[in-house]
Amino acid sequence: MKQETIYQVICDGHIHTIIPAENDVPAGWKTTGRMGTKDLCLEYIDEVMRNSIVSYLRNRGNCTY
Repeated sequence: MKQETIYQVICDGHIHTIIPAENDVPAGWKTTGRMGTKDLCLEYIDEVMRNSIVSYLRNRGNCTY
């Protein structure tokens, strides 16, 4: 079974989502340059979100990494 190739897009508010590659990017959103299967795109979003949370906590002094 072949998975659909999708873009991952991001808005200025750091909200991530995925859309089918053949769709136009909605107004106000921009591509991240990441394309691939749904699973790969969702893994990328998870990684970005984890890094954002760790960075936020470090900046607040609440994380010891």
